[in-house]
Amino acid sequence: MSNLIEADLRRLNKSKAFYGICILVPAVLVLLECLSYVFMDILGFESVVYADSVLPAIEMRYGALIPALFVGCFAGHETVTGCIRNKIISGNSKISCFVSSCVASVVASIVAQAVMYISSEIFGAILGEGLTFNTELLHYTLIRLGASFVLSVFFVALTYIFACNNGAYVAGGALSGAMVIFGLDILTKLYPEDGVVKITGAKLAVYSFIDKYVPFSYFSAPVLREPKIYITGLAGTLILSVLLGAVVYNRKELK
Repeated sequence: MSNLIEADLRRLNKSKAFYGICILVPAVLVLLECLSYVFMDILGFESVVYADSVLPAIEMRYGALIPALFVGCFAGHETVTGCIRNKIISGNSKISCFVSSCVASVVASIVAQAVMYISSEIFGAILGEGLTFNTELLHYTLIRLGASFVLSVFFVALTYIFACNNGAYVAGGALSGAMVIFGLDILTKLYPEDGVVKITGAKLAVYSFIDKYVPFSYFSAPVLREPKIYITGLAGTLILSVLLGAVVYNRKELK
């Protein structure tokens, strides 16, 4: 398996999708977000660039979407074009292929997160105010890194489930985009400006569960929970992802 992981990391290093989606795109998105504040200020609206407010705004919209798009291009390409089949014919197991893709995707996701942080610091320092690093930001950073790590594995599992189907390219991105929209509704309902939660019953239970235990919500919601809540959500999603990827894909017949 180590040789397979090494080969995937080499392919990652040569991948245009990696450099485009995980390095160039996050940097450009952060820059555009910062420039929007600058333009608002030029137009006469009081709007100062604060890197520690730009970063959460970018994470809320793109924190899960960027790794989803990368996995679709990287692992999705392998499953649709038959590269995985060639690896298996060469003597690698399906599980080894799955694990290797997870490792490569997690590395890409961590790089994308690092680019967001570094870009926010650089553009914030140039155009406005840099990051004010404190304990709250540290906790938020660790949670987002954990969510990015776990969701990368989840997106690989989802992509492998759609192996040999063009859905492998878009499944993760489509789900991530839908969760961004749904997450905004959850954020509005559970954290209203007036502080009064108006939803009740089953809807409140579902929204609260997603907010607590589904890593998609960790990019946008404030850090208000005990660490064990986040650990439970991350661990549960990771276990579910591995089971989906390893069990379902292992039984899937490749064309």
